[in-house]
Amino acid sequence: PTFNSVDIHANTYYHTVYSHSSSPTFTDCSWTDNHQWYYGALFADDNTNLTLSNSSFIGNSSDGVAGALYAEGVGTSVTVTGTLFEGNTGTHGGAVEVYYPGGNLTFRDNTFVDNEASVSGGAIYVAGATRALFADNVIQDNTAADDGGGVFLAPAARTSWLGNLVLSNSASDLGGGMYLADNTTTLLTGNVVAFSDNGAGIHGGTAVNQRMWANHNNVFDNFDGDLEP
Repeated sequence: PTFNSVDIHANTYYHTVYSHSSSPTFTDCSWTDNHQWYYGALFADDNTNLTLSNSSFIGNSSDGVAGALYAEGVGTSVTVTGTLFEGNTGTHGGAVEVYYPGGNLTFRDNTFVDNEASVSGGAIYVAGATRALFADNVIQDNTAADDGGGVFLAPAARTSWLGNLVLSNSASDLGGGMYLADNTTTLLTGNVVAFSDNGAGIHGGTAVNQRMWANHNNVFDNFDGDLEP
């Protein structure tokens, strides 16, 4: 199914839009002020191939996962481009949580601003993704009550970060910009991680079975140091 210029506003339920074993495409759509009792405003479940472009998630909230987009399950792939995530609140991932998806993840040219997590990953929380690319995104002014003010990479996450701006994010504990947990594999190339308030710009957990390759990044002016591998 294809959805163009659809506005989804002020709903309250377990989730607002749900996809299972489908290939939905959303273009120029908006999710605003929706409240979910558990899942995100957009929930991509098993065997979903989701394409989302030039859309917005503003002021959505969840009591259980990420406020805007939650993706999980066997065969689930997600491609998000040119989309705004602003002012969303959740538990793990203020805006986006991907939890052991079986397919590819691509987030490119998106903006994550002023999102808040009551646990970890102010904007983005990734667990168990084996093929995930984040490129040319702006991740700014997000907050987490625990670790990873901008981004939290949970165990088993294998991700590539290329040319992103991770700016002025804040965590109450570790990793003001990004937190890389144990058993993660991370490629960082050409990113800027700066002005994090509380925690190092990039924090590397306890480095148990952790692999990180960092090339040509600018990491500076972070509150508690720039890099803690």
